[in-house]
Amino acid sequence: MAYIKYLKRETAINESYSLDSTQIQVLNALVFAMSEKRASSVGELLLLSEIASPATIHAALKKLAAKELITHKKNSESRIKHVELTEAGLQRYNDLAKAMLN
Repeated sequence: MAYIKYLKRETAINESYSLDSTQIQVLNALVFAMSEKRASSVGELLLLSEIASPATIHAALKKLAAKELITHKKNSESRIKHVELTEAGLQRYNDLAKAMLN
């Protein structure tokens, strides 16, 4: 029952951020990379075929940026754009962590 309770809270949190399943998976890929202390580039994310097609991932990135959950940082030495979670994006994970504890 505890897991079902958590799933209901997770669903409510994701709805409060207006996230669809692709956006959630992209955010998860970013947080996994952060936990491994590595940067994520747009190009790397577009290659995650287990999430969706590159076009669908690109659309998800645009929507997440519009929701201010991610930001793009251009590498000054190259044309590579890195993607990072914003404070709002990190807050979603804090919300999820709190839901696990309650």
